[in-house]
Amino acid sequence: MGSAGGSGLRRELGLAQVTASGVGIIVGAGIYALLGEATAEVGASVWASFAVAGLLSALTALSYCELASMFPAAGAEFDYARRVAPAWVAFLVGWVMILGLVVGAGAVSLGFARYLRYFFDVPELAAAVGLLVVVTSVALVGIRQSAALTLVFSMIQVGGLVFVAAIGVPRLGDHSLVDGMAMAPVVGGAALVFFAFVGFDEVITLSDETRDPARTVPRALLLALGISTFLYMAVAVAGVSVLGA
Repeated sequence: MGSAGGSGLRRELGLAQVTASGVGIIVGAGIYALLGEATAEVGASVWASFAVAGLLSALTALSYCELASMFPAAGAEFDYARRVAPAWVAFLVGWVMILGLVVGAGAVSLGFARYLRYFFDVPELAAAVGLLVVVTSVALVGIRQSAALTLVFSMIQVGGLVFVAAIGVPRLGDHSLVDGMAMAPVVGGAALVFFAFVGFDEVITLSDETRDPARTVPRALLLALGISTFLYMAVAVAGVSVLGA
């Protein structure tokens, strides 16, 4: 059993578990929709837009890493705001975080339900609510079980991206990956695909449940971002190689 964190939560997560959670938070099905839109705007060099977006995310992540190493607490942004701003500011920050997570959970569950209907004839609302009930129940059981479920989902998500990237390997070189490459379109595309990296900051909320959080959480955050960026770039290269720009 791990030791207790400052909030009384058990410190049971290691680097691999926190990294897997980070990848699970960052990587999502939205990449497939974003890739088409970004390719239409940027062209064959769309992979560079993902690289730029990943780099910009990493710069922001470095600030989170510094804060997480100084103040490893589950409250994350709320805790940081509480330390440097009036109580009402921390209150607003906390509620903005909560509302954002609630809305995000609703959107993801509805997205899951719509994909599920391609395979099973089930009502969207029932499937969405069912997913939320299952995931919430697992989270209430304990962080170890929640991390295990996240690892399974992460492997499925990453496996899908690896499969798509592998399809493009035999076609590498069929289309130029730098044709028409220019700074303005690449940066514009980065602004579009940045959405694919949203959520990386949520890794720091695991601080109170992580062993040696001052070291583990920053490393896991950067590793998760690096893995996600590489996967996105690989899928972008595969898409251009197979379909062209």
